Amino acid sequence: MRRWAWTPQILEPEVCDGMEWFPLDALPEPMVAYCRAGLDAYRAGAAVALHFQEPGDPIGHDPAVHRLRLLPGR
Repeated sequence: MRRWAWTPQILEPEVCDGMEWFPLDALPEPMVAYCRAGLDAYRAGAAVALHFQEPGDPIGHDPAVHRLRLLPGR
């Protein structure tokens, strides 16, 4: 089992307004779409996942704009 041994800190406060730990089944909103896609893929146990954005897509996660594709692993 791996454990986190350091205290997280924001090193780029001009582009990050906060950092907290959340359970995977209680993720915060709003959340950046590609970050949410990565966590959703991890939660699904995907070996490989692809997330893409189209021009005009929101940066924040929007369940109506589903662009995550889970790909079969080996």
